[in-house]
Formats: sequence, C-alpha cells, structure tokens
Amino acid sequence: YDRAAGLYRQSRTLLTAPADLAIADLALGGILMAAGDASGAKAVYEAALQVATTVDAPGIALNLGQALLALGDASALDRFEQAASLAEASGDQPTRVAALLAVGEAQLASGRAETAFATFKSCGALARDLGIADLSWRAWHGIGRASRARGADGLAPLRNAVSSLEESRRGLEGLDPWAVRHFVADRRQVYLDLVDALLASGD
Repeated sequence: YDRAAGLYRQSRTLLTAPADLAIADLALGGILMAAGDASGAKAVYEAALQVATTVDAPGIALNLGQALLALGDASALDRFEQAASLAEASGDQPTRVAALLAVGEAQLASGRAETAFATFKSCGALARDLGIADLSWRAWHGIGRASRARGADGLAPLRNAVSSLEESRRGLEGLDPWAVRHFVADRRQVYLDLVDALLASGD
C-alpha cells in the first residue's frame, strides 16, 4: 500500500488539469482507505472534491463520506446526502443509488429507523428500475433491518434480499478476489440476519 500510495503521490506532481488531479486523488484515497488510513483518505478526498468535475464529484463525495464514517464523524451523513444530490443532478443513477444506500445505513445507525426505512425503499425502487441486482439486494437488506428496528419482523424484505443476492452472485465470474471476499462476507451477513429474524418470529 505504501509503495502504491507513493507512486500516486509522485504521479500527481506531473498533473495540471483539475479533472486529472481529482481522478488521481480518488485512486489515492482508495489506497489509503484500504491501508486503514481513513484520516489520510479524508484529506485527499476533500482536496479532490475542490477540483472535481461534475462527473467525478458524486463518487468523491461518497468516498469522503465513507472516510468520515470510518473516523466516527457524524458529518458523514451530510456527505452521503451531498453525493446523492450531485449524482442526481449529473444523471449518474448508479452512484445515486449507492449514495442513498449509504444515507440509509447512516440513518439506521443513528437510530432513525423510520427515515432509514423510507430511504431504503426509495433506493430499492431505483435499483430495480435500473436493473442493478447488487444494489437491489443491499436495499432489501436495509429495508429488512429497518423494519425490524421499527418493530416488524422484517422477514419478507430479508427473504427478498436473499433472492436478489443469489441473482447477483451469477455476476461474480471475472471479479478480483478482493471483491469476491467482500461479497461472501456480505452474503453471510444477510443470511445471518434472516436466520435471526426467523428465530425471533418463531417461524
């Protein structure tokens, strides 16, 4: 990670166009996050956002929110909402869905189950309209957890999450090992949440 980060920092000195600088910083921030340096990533993403084009800004704002979340900074939600707004304005619907998912997760984590439920529902509808199975199951998973936080059993949305997840699994071929590992971990969590809901309901 250190070597890769050093190479990106070195290459950055050769760039002059704001768009190129933003793209380089986006990659550098990802390396720093993978290395566990959320503070360093935050600084890089903040700089990138200042020079980003309309096309790149939504993804950078989303990544900045993730860095802030890793640091326990409550302003992460503001950045996620900014990313969703920027993505909507630029027509970047996949990034908008990803940002809305992050908004819902932040709302749920802060105890705002009702608001999170509505956000996840909007996100799920958009993901299904776009035909993005990977984001669709994540939305169903969020709806299920928010439902349980609201006092419902959450079984129907969690079952939908499993069905949608298994559909997206068919697209794993050709993905790098890191992506596959994270998918397997996410898949395990969805099944664990479904089992927990089943046990709680006595089903």
